[in-house]
Amino acid sequence: TEFTKGKYIEAGIPAGAISVKPHFVEDPGKPKEIQQRKHALFIGRLSHEKGIKTLLEAWKGIKDLPLYIMGKGPMEAQIKEYIRTYKLDNVVLLCSTDRQIYQDLMRQAKFIIIPSLCYENFPRVVVEAFAYGVAVLASRRGSLPEVVSEGRTGVLFEPGDSSDLAVKARFLEKHPEYGDNARKEYE
Repeated sequence: TEFTKGKYIEAGIPAGAISVKPHFVEDPGKPKEIQQRKHALFIGRLSHEKGIKTLLEAWKGIKDLPLYIMGKGPMEAQIKEYIRTYKLDNVVLLCSTDRQIYQDLMRQAKFIIIPSLCYENFPRVVVEAFAYGVAVLASRRGSLPEVVSEGRTGVLFEPGDSSDLAVKARFLEKHPEYGDNARKEYE
Protein backbone atom coordinates (compact mmCIF):
# COMPACT_ATOMS: atom_id res chain seq x y z
CA THR A 1 0.00 0.00 0.00
CA GLU A 2 1.01 3.62 -0.25
CA PHE A 3 0.94 3.73 3.56
CA THR A 4 3.55 0.98 3.81
CA LYS A 5 5.59 2.51 1.01
CA GLY A 6 5.67 5.74 3.02
CA LYS A 7 6.95 3.87 6.08
CA TYR A 8 9.76 2.29 4.04
CA ILE A 9 10.72 5.70 2.65
CA GLU A 10 10.78 7.09 6.23
CA ALA A 11 13.19 4.25 7.07
CA GLY A 12 15.55 5.38 4.30
CA ILE A 13 14.71 3.14 1.35
CA PRO A 14 14.63 5.18 -1.90
CA ALA A 15 11.09 5.68 -3.24
CA GLY A 16 12.15 4.51 -6.71
CA ALA A 17 13.15 1.12 -5.28
CA ILE A 18 9.61 0.42 -4.01
CA SER A 19 6.61 -0.75 -6.02
CA VAL A 20 3.07 -0.99 -4.68
CA LYS A 21 1.41 -4.19 -5.80
CA PRO A 22 -2.01 -5.05 -4.30
CA HIS A 23 -3.17 -8.51 -3.28
CA PHE A 24 -5.35 -10.59 -5.56
CA VAL A 25 -7.39 -13.73 -5.07
CA GLU A 26 -9.13 -16.17 -7.35
CA ASP A 27 -12.78 -15.35 -8.02
CA PRO A 28 -14.98 -17.48 -5.73
CA GLY A 29 -17.95 -17.05 -8.08
CA LYS A 30 -21.13 -15.04 -7.86
CA PRO A 31 -21.86 -13.88 -4.28
CA LYS A 32 -24.99 -15.19 -2.55
CA GLU A 33 -28.03 -12.99 -2.51
CA ILE A 34 -27.81 -10.39 0.23
CA GLN A 35 -30.95 -11.58 2.08
CA GLN A 36 -29.11 -14.85 2.80
CA ARG A 37 -26.39 -12.97 4.68
CA LYS A 38 -26.62 -13.86 8.36
CA HIS A 39 -23.72 -12.70 10.53
CA ALA A 40 -20.69 -10.52 11.15
CA LEU A 41 -17.28 -12.17 10.85
CA PHE A 42 -13.77 -11.79 12.22
CA ILE A 43 -11.05 -13.90 10.65
CA GLY A 44 -7.52 -13.55 11.91
CA ARG A 45 -4.96 -14.12 14.60
CA LEU A 46 -6.46 -14.22 18.07
CA SER A 47 -4.06 -11.76 19.68
CA HIS A 48 -4.21 -8.42 21.48
CA GLU A 49 -2.92 -6.25 18.61
CA LYS A 50 -5.73 -7.49 16.37
CA GLY A 51 -8.29 -5.68 18.56
CA ILE A 52 -10.19 -8.73 19.79
CA LYS A 53 -11.06 -7.12 23.14
CA THR A 54 -12.54 -4.08 21.38
CA LEU A 55 -14.62 -6.39 19.19
CA LEU A 56 -15.96 -8.40 22.14
CA GLU A 57 -16.76 -5.24 24.12
CA ALA A 58 -18.78 -3.94 21.16
CA TRP A 59 -20.72 -7.19 20.95
CA LYS A 60 -21.83 -6.93 24.60
CA GLY A 61 -24.40 -4.45 23.27
CA ILE A 62 -25.27 -6.30 20.06
CA LYS A 63 -27.40 -9.28 21.00
CA ASP A 64 -29.34 -9.85 17.78
CA LEU A 65 -26.53 -10.12 15.23
CA PRO A 66 -24.42 -13.28 15.32
CA LEU A 67 -20.66 -12.83 15.31
CA TYR A 68 -18.29 -15.58 14.22
CA ILE A 69 -14.66 -15.32 15.29
CA MET A 70 -12.38 -17.64 13.34
CA GLY A 71 -8.69 -18.10 13.94
CA LYS A 72 -6.02 -19.28 16.30
CA GLY A 73 -3.69 -17.50 18.66
CA PRO A 74 -2.62 -16.77 22.21
CA MET A 75 -5.97 -15.28 23.29
CA GLU A 76 -8.13 -18.36 22.61
CA ALA A 77 -8.71 -19.16 26.30
CA GLN A 78 -9.33 -15.49 27.20
CA ILE A 79 -11.90 -15.15 24.43
CA LYS A 80 -13.74 -18.29 25.52
CA GLU A 81 -13.81 -16.99 29.10
CA TYR A 82 -15.01 -13.54 28.01
CA ILE A 83 -17.84 -15.04 25.94
CA ARG A 84 -18.88 -17.20 28.92
CA THR A 85 -18.56 -14.45 31.54
CA TYR A 86 -20.60 -11.89 29.58
CA LYS A 87 -23.06 -14.48 28.23
CA LEU A 88 -22.40 -13.53 24.62
CA ASP A 89 -24.65 -16.27 23.27
CA ASN A 90 -24.54 -14.83 19.76
CA VAL A 91 -20.73 -14.99 19.56
CA VAL A 92 -19.22 -18.20 18.19
CA LEU A 93 -15.49 -18.84 18.51
CA LEU A 94 -14.06 -21.26 15.98
CA CYS A 95 -10.43 -22.01 16.79
CA SER A 96 -9.94 -23.33 13.29
CA THR A 97 -8.34 -22.38 10.01
CA ASP A 98 -10.29 -24.91 7.90
CA ARG A 99 -10.65 -23.51 4.37
CA GLN A 100 -14.16 -24.90 3.76
CA ILE A 101 -15.51 -23.44 6.99
CA TYR A 102 -13.83 -20.15 6.10
CA GLN A 103 -15.49 -20.08 2.66
CA ASP A 104 -18.91 -20.96 4.07
CA LEU A 105 -18.68 -18.26 6.73
CA MET A 106 -17.49 -15.68 4.19
CA ARG A 107 -20.36 -16.50 1.81
CA GLN A 108 -22.90 -15.89 4.58
CA ALA A 109 -21.31 -12.79 6.14
CA LYS A 110 -23.04 -9.42 6.12
CA PHE A 111 -19.63 -7.84 6.73
CA ILE A 112 -16.21 -8.67 8.11
CA ILE A 113 -14.54 -6.80 10.95
CA ILE A 114 -10.87 -5.84 11.20
CA PRO A 115 -10.56 -4.16 14.62
CA SER A 116 -6.76 -3.92 14.58
CA LEU A 117 -4.88 -1.77 17.06
CA CYS A 118 -1.64 -2.27 15.15
CA TYR A 119 -0.69 -1.06 11.67
CA GLU A 120 -1.95 -3.38 8.98
CA ASN A 121 -0.44 -3.48 5.52
CA PHE A 122 -3.05 -4.93 3.17
CA PRO A 123 -4.79 -7.83 4.88
CA ARG A 124 -5.62 -10.50 2.33
CA VAL A 125 -8.97 -10.97 4.06
CA VAL A 126 -10.04 -7.57 2.68
CA VAL A 127 -9.69 -8.55 -0.95
CA GLU A 128 -11.23 -11.95 -0.17
CA ALA A 129 -14.23 -10.23 1.41
CA PHE A 130 -14.58 -8.01 -1.64
CA ALA A 131 -14.48 -11.09 -3.89
CA TYR A 132 -17.37 -12.58 -1.90
CA GLY A 133 -19.32 -9.32 -2.04
CA VAL A 134 -18.81 -8.64 1.68
CA ALA A 135 -18.30 -5.16 3.09
CA VAL A 136 -15.52 -4.37 5.58
CA LEU A 137 -15.71 -2.67 8.97
CA ALA A 138 -12.15 -1.72 9.90
CA SER A 139 -10.27 0.40 12.36
CA ARG A 140 -8.91 3.68 11.04
CA ARG A 141 -5.34 2.44 11.35
CA GLY A 142 -2.37 1.88 9.07
CA SER A 143 -3.33 1.16 5.47
CA LEU A 144 -6.92 0.16 6.25
CA PRO A 145 -8.30 3.62 5.30
CA GLU A 146 -6.51 3.20 1.97
CA VAL A 147 -7.94 -0.24 1.12
CA VAL A 148 -11.46 0.24 2.52
CA SER A 149 -13.28 3.05 0.73
CA GLU A 150 -15.34 4.56 3.51
CA GLY A 151 -18.93 5.05 2.47
CA ARG A 152 -18.56 2.69 -0.49
CA THR A 153 -16.94 -0.69 0.31
CA GLY A 154 -17.16 -0.38 4.08
CA VAL A 155 -16.80 1.92 7.05
CA LEU A 156 -14.03 2.81 9.47
CA PHE A 157 -14.06 3.27 13.23
CA GLU A 158 -11.60 4.68 15.74
CA PRO A 159 -9.09 2.03 16.90
CA GLY A 160 -9.88 0.71 20.36
CA ASP A 161 -13.31 2.43 20.51
CA SER A 162 -15.87 -0.35 21.07
CA SER A 163 -18.79 2.11 21.06
CA ASP A 164 -17.80 3.45 17.65
CA LEU A 165 -17.34 -0.11 16.37
CA ALA A 166 -20.86 -1.04 17.59
CA VAL A 167 -22.46 2.01 15.94
CA LYS A 168 -20.70 1.30 12.64
CA ALA A 169 -21.66 -2.40 12.81
CA ARG A 170 -25.33 -1.41 13.14
CA PHE A 171 -24.92 0.96 10.21
CA LEU A 172 -23.38 -1.70 7.95
CA GLU A 173 -26.05 -4.20 8.94
CA LYS A 174 -28.61 -1.85 7.38
CA HIS A 175 -26.63 -1.11 4.20
CA PRO A 176 -26.22 -4.25 2.09
CA GLU A 177 -25.29 -2.12 -0.92
CA TYR A 178 -21.79 -1.79 0.55
CA GLY A 179 -21.31 -5.50 -0.17
CA ASP A 180 -22.37 -4.93 -3.78
CA ASN A 181 -19.84 -2.11 -4.00
CA ALA A 182 -17.16 -4.36 -2.51
CA ARG A 183 -17.78 -6.96 -5.23
CA LYS A 184 -17.57 -4.24 -7.92
CA GLU A 185 -14.26 -3.09 -6.43
CA TYR A 186 -12.96 -6.66 -6.61
CA GLU A 187 -14.05 -7.02 -10.22
